[in-house]
Amino acid sequence: MRSLKRIGPAALACAIAAGCSGSPTAPSALNATDPVSTTPAPTPAPVSQTLTGTWYLDGRNFMTLTQNGASVTGMPSPSMFEAGNGVTIAESGIISGSIAGENVTLTVTDRITVNGIGPKLICTADHTFTGVLSRNTLSGTMLAVTTPLSCGSGVDVPALAFPTPTGPAIFTRQ
Repeated sequence: MRSLKRIGPAALACAIAAGCSGSPTAPSALNATDPVSTTPAPTPAPVSQTLTGTWYLDGRNFMTLTQNGASVTGMPSPSMFEAGNGVTIAESGIISGSIAGENVTLTVTDRITVNGIGPKLICTADHTFTGVLSRNTLSGTMLAVTTPLSCGSGVDVPALAFPTPTGPAIFTRQ
């Protein structure tokens, strides 16, 4: 009887450990005869269009865009022109925006540097473009000014004509 008391706990542990012939195993939710599912994990839909690239308007390089998911960043192509009487105007800037499906919204912040009318002026203005992307064509409307030209607090805006595309626009990527 004493030996039964001594081997009793050991025998119980052995019975729990799958009949003393191996280590205990975790219970399984699957029956050995249940089929195994081989369904792949869901993946995002492939992106069929992108804004990334250099875009042209009327045959001239207009902007370079980079798309990262739904976010778009870029730069308009820098340009410089003579406004007359020794005045030169240089344009550059930044572009930010978004794309949802084929619908595109861009904000173009122009940085305009004016030389030759006294101290150098640096002015900014915002324009908005809304349009539709279809392969290598981006068509829509450029609004003339969504934020008026400003050259800083207390600085008069020069009375110069700045070439800004407005109205319907069709950009192509080459």
